[in-house]
Amino acid sequence: MLVEKLKAVYQTVGKSLQSFYLVPLTLAVGLACYFFSLYSLGVWVFASVFSLILIFSKDVKNIFCPLFFIAFYIPDIQLVDYMTFIVPVIVAMSVLAVSTVVRLIVFKVSLTKGKFFFGLLISFLAYLLGGIIGKFNPMTSLTILGFCVATFVLYFLAVNFTENLAEFMKKLLVIGGFSVSVEIIYEYFSGTFTPYWFNAVGANTSSFYIVMAIAGLFFIALKSDTDYFYFIGVIFFTFVIVLSGCRTAMGITAPLDIVLTVILVIKSKNKWAIISIICVCLLVVGLLCLFVLPFREGLFERLFEKFERPSGLNGRELLWPFCIERFLEYPIFGYGFYYEELIPSLRGNSTLILAHNTFLQWLTCTGIVGTLLMTLFYINKYTILFKDFNKKNLGVIVIILVIALSGITEQAATMDPFLPILTVILVASVERGGIIKNSKPNVLPRA
Repeated sequence: MLVEKLKAVYQTVGKSLQSFYLVPLTLAVGLACYFFSLYSLGVWVFASVFSLILIFSKDVKNIFCPLFFIAFYIPDIQLVDYMTFIVPVIVAMSVLAVSTVVRLIVFKVSLTKGKFFFGLLISFLAYLLGGIIGKFNPMTSLTILGFCVATFVLYFLAVNFTENLAEFMKKLLVIGGFSVSVEIIYEYFSGTFTPYWFNAVGANTSSFYIVMAIAGLFFIALKSDTDYFYFIGVIFFTFVIVLSGCRTAMGITAPLDIVLTVILVIKSKNKWAIISIICVCLLVVGLLCLFVLPFREGLFERLFEKFERPSGLNGRELLWPFCIERFLEYPIFGYGFYYEELIPSLRGNSTLILAHNTFLQWLTCTGIVGTLLMTLFYINKYTILFKDFNKKNLGVIVIILVIALSGITEQAATMDPFLPILTVILVASVERGGIIKNSKPNVLPRA
């Protein structure tokens, strides 16, 4: 009798932790901890939510909320001792390891290694070979190996222990994008905003999450009878992108807004409502520009301030030649991911090479061999995305392409601690849809 009661409690807790309402609740707590500078408490809350989901829930997709958004609620790495967060992080990673082993044992008959297994393995090999000749460092290799193992474990969980992952990821990115937007607006209008670092990931990377939220919101709107309501959200996010001052994000957002707005208007039953919203917004912005000098000056400052440098590349005119020189030093396996001295245009004490261009990143850090291996990774990735292309996959594919486009001039797509893993999970969500489509109604393994 006691065993049955405990089992019932276990299942009840598991179902509660699978609820989507846990996502906005977790992000709200994170935001509150950010505003009140309770950073350690926030990390403990996120680590606890992450761990409890893994312990109690069959469907584990809610772990991606604390995983991908924890960095937005802690300060810049130069302003805090990150060792204060080490205990909750170790607890969460230990639970991840143990729970994954348990799931392997219990559900071993019905598990899949996933179609992306080969591509991920190839990319891990490229990372580990980077700088191996002449620049080998055991601690660097162990750090990279840890990242690779964690990435594959999360991918394995995504393709085996989630349902409706693609829809969940779109909603998560929208709600998470709203939370990040609140941070940017608060920092901007409080007068403490800096162009780069107000949290652990910085303004530029934060802005890319909002661009992803825009893409996700458009595709949610396309399925809704109240699409005009979601379109107002798109306008709000676009406004925040301008406040962020990230030119790459603005450059991606502008055509994305135009193309998806045209599609939305064509397909919408509320096209006149959407057109009216567009006209009102243009009128308001026009009037503010004409009659409110601080608004006009602030708008153009956010749009054009970084073009004041002679090249308009905001330091990349120094960084890119530096990266090419490092590649020429070690062309076969690359220079590796760390440089011992000052790196041009990067933050003063940064030793991590951030090329701010995807191709140049792989060429510099992993050399010719690593770049060829990463080519196989991308072939595997986009084969999964486009082989069984359908409308259900389109929203996720657009989000993935947004991340890829950001890699032309930014580092986050390749070197951010979380965004590369986010891309892997988005690919897994497309793959997971195919698994569910071709499986029996019970898509999650049973104990």
